[in-house]
Order: sequence, then structure tokens, then C-alpha cells
Amino acid sequence: MKHDEPSIEVEVEFVKIPKKKTTRSSKKRKKGKETNKQRSKVSKVMREFEEGELPIGKSKKKVKKRKQAVAIALSEAGISKKKKVKKKKKKK
Repeated sequence: MKHDEPSIEVEVEFVKIPKKKTTRSSKKRKKGKETNKQRSKVSKVMREFEEGELPIGKSKKKVKKRKQAVAIALSEAGISKKKKVKKKKKKK
């Protein structure tokens, strides 16, 4: 700017923009917390798997896949990723 020109002052106002309403699907779902007993059960089952001693159900066969061991651990501890609820249908 040259010194000869007059300076222009501008006032700026900040406007608060309202937040968009979020739908239920976009919100993060709360995860249930594990209790100490459940954590210890999961760690015990995973230790059995790593040692090669985790049986498949009541049979003598041993678990070979890690995913299968995780599923067994979660079910034994009472933690499941997806709980399915079956509703009884009424017959008319």
C-alpha cells in the first residue's frame, strides 16, 4: 500500500453454524466392557490354544485355527460379537 491512500477498516462477524442432525447409523455404538473374570477366561483359552491343548467342543481333536480359538474364547467368557435374538412366531 502506498502511504497516500486511506486505509479501509472492515468488521468481521463470526456466525455460528448449526450442527447437522446425525442419524442412528452414523453414531458410534457403545461397546460393552469386559469384566476381569471374562478377560481372564479369554486369556486362559488363548493360552491353551497356543500350547496346542484347546479341544474342539467335547471331542479329542485340537483347534488349529486362531479365529476358531477366538470364537471359543468369546463364547466361553459370555462375550459375543453379534447376539442373535430369536422371536417365537405365533401360529394362528
